[in-house]
Amino acid sequence: MVRHFSQSVTIARAMIRRVHLNNRFLQVSGESERQLATLRAPRGKENGFPCFLRVEKQEVSETDGMRVLYFSKRDITYIEMVNTLAYLETKEDSKDILWMAVRVGRPSWRVFETNEHVVVHITPDDLQVIQYGWACKIACYKRTHRYVRAPIYPWVARAWIDSNSAIFKHGVACLVSMIWYQRNIMIQLGTEEIAIIRTLPAVLAKFGQQDSRYVWETALLEHYMSPDNPFLLSLASFLIPPHNNDFMYITEEGLRMFKDPWAPELLREFYNSRRRHVCKDGNTYKLTLRGCPSLYPTLYTYILSPQLSPSRAFTLFKSVRKKRMVRTATLGKRNRTGTPVATTSVSTRPDDVERIYASAYRQLLDRTFQKETEICHLARLLLYVEIRKDYGSPSFNRLTPLQFCSTYSVDAHWQYVQTILCKRVAFDPAVQLPKSTLRGKDITASEAFPVLMLNEETKSALIDACGKNMYTYFR
Repeated sequence: MVRHFSQSVTIARAMIRRVHLNNRFLQVSGESERQLATLRAPRGKENGFPCFLRVEKQEVSETDGMRVLYFSKRDITYIEMVNTLAYLETKEDSKDILWMAVRVGRPSWRVFETNEHVVVHITPDDLQVIQYGWACKIACYKRTHRYVRAPIYPWVARAWIDSNSAIFKHGVACLVSMIWYQRNIMIQLGTEEIAIIRTLPAVLAKFGQQDSRYVWETALLEHYMSPDNPFLLSLASFLIPPHNNDFMYITEEGLRMFKDPWAPELLREFYNSRRRHVCKDGNTYKLTLRGCPSLYPTLYTYILSPQLSPSRAFTLFKSVRKKRMVRTATLGKRNRTGTPVATTSVSTRPDDVERIYASAYRQLLDRTFQKETEICHLARLLLYVEIRKDYGSPSFNRLTPLQFCSTYSVDAHWQYVQTILCKRVAFDPAVQLPKSTLRGKDITASEAFPVLMLNEETKSALIDACGKNMYTYFR
């Protein structure tokens, strides 16, 4: 079953590297149509990779208020920009990839070409979601880290504090992808579910501290690398709301709290209506959610309520879990003796990370702040979840999870992002440009644009198939 989910993730990631031009708008026929269909079909060979490019100049159209973006032809071709926007526009009979919601009709985007630039006309709202929402997914994409390694948790943190629900969904989807296998579930989030998930910092803060450490922090590190980490399974249950035909997995202690006379009536009714049909499944009990759509918000509102003490709130939070294992960390390739070979060794990171953060974040900060806020829990959690993949490096093989996270936290400058979050500054995450782009690498999200690059073979074949029709795709 785990293999099935792994294959699903692989397919979802491959989608972003395919050709996305739709013949419905190109209107090519004959051999050109067959060639385009071949390019659009899934295949083992990659067509290209996603990355960020610098926006050389940005203007505001005086006629319609559209944003006019200029990109150098040294960085991107016209056909690559059209393919990028074709990926982001609403597909027929599906929800919008960019806004993660139902949107009717094509966007009013335009793409033009001059001697030196590829020019894009786009609405301000769409541009914001692209630069802070979809860009968050591109920043988290493994191929984006091919040349320069910088933490991705600042992107998720930035998306989390954004009031735009579409940007928030992208941020949550990236956090889910770090710990779970369902990457597209965020599209189904409604207003009530989004409101609950936004309370995650408050939920973590309520659990309190013990022995000078956060309670949730101790629980996470206790089974840090385990695929059945209880805390991460409960976090996945919180981040991925169940639906009417789904199941809920609850520990025995959790069931006792559900039937507690002080618990909300809905929780008691849920338990009483299903206790005759409870199915033991490992260390948890499997209960169907059919006919009880309000259970999710009721449960997590109850956890935050003053009726529950911090210790009992944490117990109830941990008692509700997802069934399947969380994503395990990839420790890199192994040599013939079985010793891990750190293909992404953390020893290569300090210079690049320091340079990027110095220019992108430090100017925003006054390093001293008087009071720690709830959002700081989120900053630490995001970092700890992200760096699980590096714990297998030989550089840290003698450290405990706590020692490792403490050491890595300093190297990754997490306190910069923590301070920004505590101040609620709408900051710009640092952007990594491709290795081939040597002109000014220190830029931030508002100065960049995520694109889907194509290899030379695919570009040539695509131009042959589309011909002049490609110039009318977004006109």
